[in-house]
Amino acid sequence: MIGALVPNMVVAYTFLPFLESFLFLFCGAVVPPYSIPHFWRSWMYHLNPLRYFLEGSITTVFSSVSFVCNEKDLVKFFAPAGQTCGEYMTSFFEAGNPGYLADPQATGECSYCTMREGSDYYNSLGWSVSNAWRNFGILVGFWLFNVGFCVFFLHLSRKQS
Repeated sequence: MIGALVPNMVVAYTFLPFLESFLFLFCGAVVPPYSIPHFWRSWMYHLNPLRYFLEGSITTVFSSVSFVCNEKDLVKFFAPAGQTCGEYMTSFFEAGNPGYLADPQATGECSYCTMREGSDYYNSLGWSVSNAWRNFGILVGFWLFNVGFCVFFLHLSRKQS
């Protein structure tokens, strides 16, 4: 699409990094949607084709993945005296928070893994595997729009010369 709007490749290569920065910043994977300022989240997040591509890809791939944290990935904390880690974290997990304890019976230092399944990651972004066909349709729509846009502007530029 940029190629149809600019006179040469040098100008296109000048604008491309700026456009790619916007696509990556507002797709929801680099900066979670809830951290994007409201002004940008209200329109740029929803207009970004990369968001729909990544939602479709990540939810499809991660839907069958189980996480096992290694020692350096675990969040360490101490349970109150007289309680096991499992007892201390019961209300946390009952509230629907993701993850698991490496040793629920530990009484001193507790080790918590923030994710148990791949869905824990994409659910935290507000994404769902049930949106796969919607995302595919939106991407096809973006593709058709861009092809039509390019053909229209290439036709205009050739007509003038």
